[in-house]
Amino acid sequence: VRLAPDDRAAAVTLLEPQLRTLDVYTVPLHPGAVTMGVTLALAADTDPVWSPDGGSILFRSLQGGSPRLFSRIAGRQGAPVEPVPVTESGAVPSDWRSGAGVLFHAATTRGDTDLFVLDRASGTSRAVVSSRFNETDGRWSPNRRMVAYVSDEFGQPDVFAQAWPDGGRVRVSSAGGTHPRWGRDGRSLLFL
Repeated sequence: VRLAPDDRAAAVTLLEPQLRTLDVYTVPLHPGAVTMGVTLALAADTDPVWSPDGGSILFRSLQGGSPRLFSRIAGRQGAPVEPVPVTESGAVPSDWRSGAGVLFHAATTRGDTDLFVLDRASGTSRAVVSSRFNETDGRWSPNRRMVAYVSDEFGQPDVFAQAWPDGGRVRVSSAGGTHPRWGRDGRSLLFL
């Protein structure tokens, strides 16, 4: 579940009952509005992320057989699905902030996953955290100066926070942790 920037809708991945496929839907959070399908394909569409202005949704899809990123204008039936080019294989989006870019994790040639940032304007990506361990589920802090993410560096998933673009990192959880989320004040970090 991903809340829109204005908190008026959520983007969710649901099992489409008739086709038995995963699709992305927007679910309004106010009475009387209608749930709307963002995707409806035979390929699995998952991991929705809202654009900073709430006008588009970025998602992962198996269209064409291998996982790729796509975007679509939110709330408009029939809007075209646009491919989002990334060179990294198997990209999974996790966050998108204005002035910071799209955070995603992807497989590396070493066999692990690293955390990357995609600059949508230039179409280029670069590593945010790259190691021989698995880094996933990156989240921008509200001021875009920190990134929280999950790493299995210590043999279990743990949450870390690191200054952006360059800086030290801090291990936030010590007994395991996943799904980091920044509080709106940018000073608190919640995780499971």
